[in-house]
Amino acid sequence: MSTTTALLAPEARRHFERALELDDDARRLYLAQACDAALARRIEELVSAERAAPGFLERPAQESELVGRRAGPWIVEQRLSSGGMSEVYRARRADGEHRWAVALKVLKRRADGAALARRFASERRTLAALSHPYIVALVDAGTLEDGRPYLATELVEGAPIDAAAAPLAFEARLALFLSVCAGVQHAHERLIVHCDLKPDNVLVRPDGMPQLLDFGIARLLSEDDGGLQPFTPGYASPEQIAGRPLTTASDVWSLGVLLYELVTGRRAEPGLAPSVALRTRPAVRPCAPREPVLRLARRLSGDFDAVVGHALATDPEHRYGSVATLAADVERFLELWPVSARALGPLARAALFLRRNRVLVAAGALALAGLGAGLVGLYRELERNRAEASLGWRAHAQAVVAGQMVEELVRGAHAAPADFERALDEAAGRLEGTPDLGPETEGRLRLALGALYLEVGRGADAERHLVRAQELATVQRGFGREDRERIAALLARAQSQPARSTNQ
Repeated sequence: MSTTTALLAPEARRHFERALELDDDARRLYLAQACDAALARRIEELVSAERAAPGFLERPAQESELVGRRAGPWIVEQRLSSGGMSEVYRARRADGEHRWAVALKVLKRRADGAALARRFASERRTLAALSHPYIVALVDAGTLEDGRPYLATELVEGAPIDAAAAPLAFEARLALFLSVCAGVQHAHERLIVHCDLKPDNVLVRPDGMPQLLDFGIARLLSEDDGGLQPFTPGYASPEQIAGRPLTTASDVWSLGVLLYELVTGRRAEPGLAPSVALRTRPAVRPCAPREPVLRLARRLSGDFDAVVGHALATDPEHRYGSVATLAADVERFLELWPVSARALGPLARAALFLRRNRVLVAAGALALAGLGAGLVGLYRELERNRAEASLGWRAHAQAVVAGQMVEELVRGAHAAPADFERALDEAAGRLEGTPDLGPETEGRLRLALGALYLEVGRGADAERHLVRAQELATVQRGFGREDRERIAALLARAQSQPARSTNQ
């Protein structure tokens, strides 16, 4: 330790070493919250000196000399990083029995070493209690010859999650976030709060699997070591910054910040909706590729903004009750279901239904388009034969029935799936009760009903209408070869579907 830093009190040294790890904006915010103005200026001077001349404020020689030495069964190969309380090295087995490498975390020599040792031991207990594919695994633990403890964990070769997400599409980013939620929920189920969720502590391996790292300031909910806990400005919850008791809601806040950044590519600003940030704030990282910013902003407006806002509620009592409920709302957003964070009116729910059931609605639209073509053909035929009054009355009855059926089907498409099926059944009943329909109109209505019954999984009902449509199509001039081929294909699908029928 340099003479300059040795003159700092232990608490001030801790602030200095933390400040070294932060970018300019985060460092200024941290120092403003953690130090008085004079100490903040002094630490800024030291940080500037260190960055201007790397090595000006070197760590103890003993720490740099760990490279090449043994730590239990491990040989230390390279220093990877330096934090406020520990150094992280790459190491391999000394006996050569296993060739894999590990990340070796070694406690620093500091005046407050006893407190750090307790926290280090807590991290060891925490990692030992966790076993999840998205959480880095504890491999070994022990002490160096000088008595300092170490932890050996899996060595994760990967990028921080914000950098790893930059080339990903919107849906892939949310899928990655849901994986992180699964790891955090696993910890919470064991009453462990991470307390330091940020991009640098979530690395993504080349195979796309995220790994939660650094449980150094995590704690059991049953523990309270008293005093101010370290935190990362910008990611720490309001109650963590204030030094109040923490619950799992603190990690929910940090996950809300992470979700905000993953989707917008910008630093989270609580109170500023993600959709608004996309339109009004400069980009730090690119948002989802191949999706224009304004279109993505429209997509986020509403449900997604509500999800993030609920996770970033200032009062912990007003946030999601668990990480699982946050993840469930993100999944519902992806699947176009209403989210719990926002109350929706009937029109918004109907819009989500139509987006969620694109295949069904498209099939209905195609069927109705076929029905419309049939009605146009019928109208032309009536124009050619308008002298026949009886045919005119029959056509009028056909148009009334067809119009009522279209109205019922469109109304059903804006309701719940069960209501849509009820509309289908009512339309089919009206068709059965109208014997005066012309053969072509009946055939096209049967075709439309058969296609729609098929899409909702009612193969037996679809088959009944399609068989009749096929009979009429073989004898009516209005049906062409493509019509007959389509009826045959739909009928084959209907006959192969498992039975699920509600007969008229």
